[in-house]
Amino acid sequence: PLFVRQIRCVSHLLSPFFLLCFSIISLLSRLVNSLRMGSKFGVTGCMNNCLKAEENDLGVKGGYAIAWDREACTLCGVCVPACREGALAQADGAILLDSAKCNHCGRCVKSCPFGAWRGEPGYALRFGGTFGNLIAKGEASLPLLRTKEELFKAADAALDFFDAYGAPGERFRVCIERAGWDFFNAYIREAVYG
Repeated sequence: PLFVRQIRCVSHLLSPFFLLCFSIISLLSRLVNSLRMGSKFGVTGCMNNCLKAEENDLGVKGGYAIAWDREACTLCGVCVPACREGALAQADGAILLDSAKCNHCGRCVKSCPFGAWRGEPGYALRFGGTFGNLIAKGEASLPLLRTKEELFKAADAALDFFDAYGAPGERFRVCIERAGWDFFNAYIREAVYG
């Protein structure tokens, strides 16, 4: 059978994530031949998510693992309104980060005029997204991955899971739901962290 496989990257040429996007594509291009016909694999360089990575069987977005440096901070508060997710608050002489709300976009890093926020690039994966007859947002089974090796382990494990538990013609999300999200999450975490 003839199929077309492609990886798309959407990123503005002036975006700081532009090079990260193409870095992700070069890293993941080896996985293209492993995809089943009809599978969707989305890669985008940043959390602006032009490609809507969550709508793919496997979606990858570039992001930042952030850290606040109290010594460098003047408590000017510029970072608080810069965070579109509402993950930052200023109270009791500190900037507080709600990790559950943080989407790793790095706006805090870019907004701080004093360099009090540091950001290390990473990869956010989403599994089981669909768009069409069944619309579902892909789930984050792992925290932000910090290395290429972790990214490959997670992507390889997802493809192995689909090969082992997926039925012919089945979308990845349906496979995961049939096997159970807890089982899938444990499978992915074991592959990445041992």
